[in-house]
Amino acid sequence: MPRKAETPKIKTTTVTFNGNGSLFDKFIETLMIEYLEQDSMPNNEGQTFVQKVESPTKTA
Repeated sequence: MPRKAETPKIKTTTVTFNGNGSLFDKFIETLMIEYLEQDSMPNNEGQTFVQKVESPTKTA
């Protein structure tokens, strides 16, 4: 039986960035958004199925 892989716990991160202040702010914002959304799934409230679909007839 294979052993379950353990997720490592990250305590610190070092980032080196070459750019101006506004690019750094955008970089950090992107990192935070990706971190917060990494385990999230889209909220699916159920699909609506139509049992019968009719196409309207075209008349000239």
